[in-house]
Amino acid sequence: MSQPTMKLATQTSGYRVTFSIMALLRHGSRERVLTLAPGKILIPESSVDAAGMIDATCNGHHVQIFQRDLVERAERIPLEPE
Repeated sequence: MSQPTMKLATQTSGYRVTFSIMALLRHGSRERVLTLAPGKILIPESSVDAAGMIDATCNGHHVQIFQRDLVERAERIPLEPE
């Protein structure tokens, strides 16, 4: 008799913006600068690159932000697994 399969939940962390942050929104080959308002949730998708920027997702949009802004203007929060 086989054992029931268990799905293990993994908890990831994200960031909640506490002060406005400038971000680079990428949409295909186009890019534009926008401001992320306090309360927005960022989910990092990469490590820091040579320019000090991190790829992240915010409301389903791919953005790039400076790591320094993330550290100074956001708080780390736990995210529920999907």
